Amino acid sequence: MVPETTIAWGAFALVPVLVGLAGLAWRKRAEPAGVPVAVYHLLLAFGAADYGLALLAREPTPKFLFTGFSLVLMSAFVSSWVGVALAYTGHRDWLTRPVTGLLAVEPAVLAVATAFPSLRPLVYEIPSTAGVGSIRAFGAEAGLLTVGHFLYLFALMVVATGLFINLFVRSRYLNRGQAVALLGAATAPWLTILVQAFDIVSTVDVSFAAWTLAGVAITIGLYRIRLLDPVPVGRSAAIEEMADGVFVLDGDDRIADANPAVEDFFGVDGDDIRGEHVSAVVADWESIPTAAGEWTEQAVTVDGDRRYVEVQTEPFTDHLDRRVGRLVVVRDVTARKRREQTLARYETVFETVQDRVYVLDSDGRFLLVNDSLAALLGRDRDALVGEPFESVLAESVEPFTPVPAGDGEVTGEPVELRLRTADGGTVPVETQFSPVEFDDVSGVVGYVRDISRRKETERSLAKTSERLDTLVHASPLAVVATDTQGNVVTWNPAAEEMFGYTESEALGDVPPIIPDEREGPIVERFTQVLDGAQFRDVETRLECKDGTVIDASVSIAPQYGPAEEVRGTVSIIADITDRKERERQLQRQNERLDQFASIVSHDLRNPLNVATGRLELLAEEYDGEHLDPMADALDRMGALIDETLTLAREGQTVADMEPVALADLAAESWDRVDTEGTAASLTVATAAAVEADADRLRQVFENLFRNAVEHGGADVTIRVGDLAHGFYVEDDGPGIPPDERDTVFQPGVTSNQDGTGFGLAIVREIVEAHGWDVDVSVGADGGARFEVTGVETARVLTLD
Repeated sequence: MVPETTIAWGAFALVPVLVGLAGLAWRKRAEPAGVPVAVYHLLLAFGAADYGLALLAREPTPKFLFTGFSLVLMSAFVSSWVGVALAYTGHRDWLTRPVTGLLAVEPAVLAVATAFPSLRPLVYEIPSTAGVGSIRAFGAEAGLLTVGHFLYLFALMVVATGLFINLFVRSRYLNRGQAVALLGAATAPWLTILVQAFDIVSTVDVSFAAWTLAGVAITIGLYRIRLLDPVPVGRSAAIEEMADGVFVLDGDDRIADANPAVEDFFGVDGDDIRGEHVSAVVADWESIPTAAGEWTEQAVTVDGDRRYVEVQTEPFTDHLDRRVGRLVVVRDVTARKRREQTLARYETVFETVQDRVYVLDSDGRFLLVNDSLAALLGRDRDALVGEPFESVLAESVEPFTPVPAGDGEVTGEPVELRLRTADGGTVPVETQFSPVEFDDVSGVVGYVRDISRRKETERSLAKTSERLDTLVHASPLAVVATDTQGNVVTWNPAAEEMFGYTESEALGDVPPIIPDEREGPIVERFTQVLDGAQFRDVETRLECKDGTVIDASVSIAPQYGPAEEVRGTVSIIADITDRKERERQLQRQNERLDQFASIVSHDLRNPLNVATGRLELLAEEYDGEHLDPMADALDRMGALIDETLTLAREGQTVADMEPVALADLAAESWDRVDTEGTAASLTVATAAAVEADADRLRQVFENLFRNAVEHGGADVTIRVGDLAHGFYVEDDGPGIPPDERDTVFQPGVTSNQDGTGFGLAIVREIVEAHGWDVDVSVGADGGARFEVTGVETARVLTLD
């Protein structure tokens, strides 16, 4: 008795075999039965694995579950076997959705009964104890569904076997190899019934092995049937005696048979080449046209000799009327072809070509002229025969003949000429010629190509190049072009004036204007440009001939050739030394202004702090009506000092900007504004983000919000929204009279006796420091509206 664990591991061993068979079948998925066979093997692999697990399970419940699932998988792969039979035998159209649904009913019922404990007795009566081995070995009794399950499988096997046997009986194409494949597929599953009926193996379920044998047989059929289909059982004696060679090829162009004429012509043995690809015999097979029923002439190589054949092919079809092979007839026409070539040696096939072709004798006179050349010259082709080649040359062309004098050789190089036409005009042409030998005459054969369009293009390009040269020469900016090695090929007068090097000094070498410390970055950028990159307005420092270093703005791009290949680079260089110096000077001025403002603020704030302190001490000793006005005046002086310092600093140009969400920044600014004692409110209707200095833009919002609260009334409503290129802040207060709008941004202008008049002036300074514009107008509700424009939007945010 075979141990149960050994049987289980045997079942597991079948799994990789079945998966491998599924892979082989999948490679033939273009065949009608390829996909069904692959699915069948995969289901069978799952079933074998599950059977092994059922044998190894020791507890009754898991053993039952594995056994029940094994029954479900058995139904599934037997159903798929019916699908294989339908597809393989040409009845795939029978496998409709209703039929597929019916095949799925029985596995589904088994799966439900296995899953629910109350229904499990319909499958097996589960024993109280188990262990390693099959469930029946421990006293489990088959239920009603299990009995019905095996009857159902029996019916499916009858259907599949009937389909295979029917194909075997009715097909006229079958031979011994196909018969083995079909009968193996049909009978292998029945081994299970024979083994169980005669109790040959009582402890082992051999069904998975039998079904695996069936799958192997049908997979072999998928791979080998095409080789066997085209070969009939008996070959016609007429084919054996044919003078023409006959190949019988399968669908992959492998040789299934060949008659003696093939063996004689190609010098091969029929038995040795059977099963080989036809290209192993006919080396030029891939170049041979294979249109069915048509004779085509083809040159082939046989034992190193060039031979000529005529080839005709006819398709073979199988039992499904699919083309599975070809009958190829090969007729040797080498002798006839060589006679034709001998006859054609004295005539040139140029009569049928579109190019203008001519043949000259050894004296340089026309022997043949085709119609295309005669039409180009406007001459009669017969009249040209006998005329010297020089007779068609334009008068401006120096004497020329393609036929060299004496023992000179024909060069065969293209030559540009101008030919004279019958109407007195000329046409530019290119001619090329080669020597030719007749029986008793030597000469040259040549062609003529009209190059009028090419010449026109060359003239146009020359004019364009001339214009570009003029622009480069007259450009006020330095223009420097280099080849792919970095050597200067263009150095215009502006470059000479800017850097002090003459054109002759700069050409042919790397640009002499690159400082040593800048060589690395510049070489790296040069490499990127050769790869197609472009750079605009790159600021750098370059060195002049006299040693001075200038600030320069460089734009550089690839220079392309006619075939769109990169031929080098071209750079446009502007001297920005004066601008950079102004920027540095402005920076120094800003720094001095900031330093001055800080000093002034410090010097003014010290006495102000002393006065404020003294006032507080005085208030402790004396309660008079003049103390509050004095305190207000001191507070106003403090506000004036703060806002004067802010105004001096905020006018500086913004350098570092980042994306800033207007909605978030407006909300933060509103929280900083004192609205105590008012009903003022803020509405934000923007999702935009702008490139700005967040701290300085926050000051803009705070000042505009304070201005609205101070001048718009206790219940003022403030709104922040989008513009096409900016944003606005408006309120529903009384607004600003038209005659005062031009002065509201001036320092010190205010209608509030407690105000400093610097708030809106600071707004304008910050806005202009960003490079923006600010204007005041009337809001939607009649209040003041401040519009900030010229703003660069960073991105659009999504409002929650």
